[in-house]
Amino acid sequence: MDATKEVQYKLQKVTRDRVRKTVSATGTLKPWAVVDIKSKAGGRVDALLVAEGSEVKKGQVLAKIDPTDTLLNVNTARADIDSARAREQQSDGSWRLQIEQSSTSVASARASLASAEASLNAAKARLERARTTQGAQPKLWRMSVESAEAQYESALKQRKQLEATQKAERASAQANYDQAKANLDNGKANYERQVSLHAKGFVSQQTVDQAKASYEVSAAQVRTAEVRLATIEDEQRAAAEAADARVKQALAGLESARAQEADVRNA
Repeated sequence: MDATKEVQYKLQKVTRDRVRKTVSATGTLKPWAVVDIKSKAGGRVDALLVAEGSEVKKGQVLAKIDPTDTLLNVNTARADIDSARAREQQSDGSWRLQIEQSSTSVASARASLASAEASLNAAKARLERARTTQGAQPKLWRMSVESAEAQYESALKQRKQLEATQKAERASAQANYDQAKANLDNGKANYERQVSLHAKGFVSQQTVDQAKASYEVSAAQVRTAEVRLATIEDEQRAAAEAADARVKQALAGLESARAQEADVRNA
């Protein structure tokens, strides 16, 4: 150091001041308090009445919401209330109707009970009468058996009579046909002979006409006899089946009467 060089000093008056220190950093600014603004009713915002960052006061309207959805919910709730009231009235009516029906059912049950008691008394009376007449039952059933036997014998007799009658009817129908056929042959021969005689001038036309009429009558009688022969078999078969059915019915009645008589005797 050069000793000859003068040292210089810089002087400054002492004062009170602030010391500033700057720190650089990266981050996110957050407010001290955050307030969420929410509406009690949801929906689409139709109008926003304040700008972002504006100062607002308590009670100030910030936005307007479309009331369509809210009104729909209100109307739905009202409809639910009306429906609930209607169901309440219906339940009340059903309850009253059930009470009335129950009263009717009780009355009907009492009437049925009275009818059943009357039927029971009538059955007891019939039982008493049956016990009273029980001693006469064997005689009554014997009479029933005898009546059934008589009906069966009558049915058998009628069946035999029908068989004999049908045999005679068939013979008569055949005889009528044979006679009608013979008359037809004779009438035909007579008519042909009268025609021949008339051609020779021996008989009049009136005689020929009479012979022709007689011949035609004989032909009609033959046709009638043929129809009778054709239908009598079916008629007699139906009559025989009906008679057989009556015999079977009478036999069944007889067997039933005998069985009931045996039950009475063994009782």
